[in-house]
Amino acid sequence: MKTNLIRAVSQTALLLLLTLLGSSCAHTKAYVEPVGPAESFAVVQADAPVWIRMIDGRKVSNKGAGDHKEFKVLPGAHVLQVSLSGIETVETTDHGETLHARRRFQSLGSAELKFTAEAGENYLIGYKKETPGYHDISGKWWPVLHAFQPLPPALK
Repeated sequence: MKTNLIRAVSQTALLLLLTLLGSSCAHTKAYVEPVGPAESFAVVQADAPVWIRMIDGRKVSNKGAGDHKEFKVLPGAHVLQVSLSGIETVETTDHGETLHARRRFQSLGSAELKFTAEAGENYLIGYKKETPGYHDISGKWWPVLHAFQPLPPALK
């Protein structure tokens, strides 16, 4: 009898724990790319140091962990959350000698970019910053959207 009671309590506790763990992971759903022929959607892409974090309030995966990321979107209005993160070379002088150093930079938070996609179009997200020179994480920057024609596969 004691063994049955312990087993029942253990199973109930395990079920409760699994329920709590499962519900804690469901805050933001992942973005799901549309499927179909290429002319039925648009492609939005970013090259490092720009990173697409969310599309229409849904997190995107870390797909394309390298320098190039692209996602398919349906035609219509979209809201992207983008951020900056990368490494750059800065030039300084020390006692008349020019030195080059690599420096990591990262934006504080993300910026919102609203745009209307057209089927069959390709969009590239770049950025502008307030001051030239090396990046400063406290500096002001904003995303810029460019329409472009991608290179044919044979030229990539």
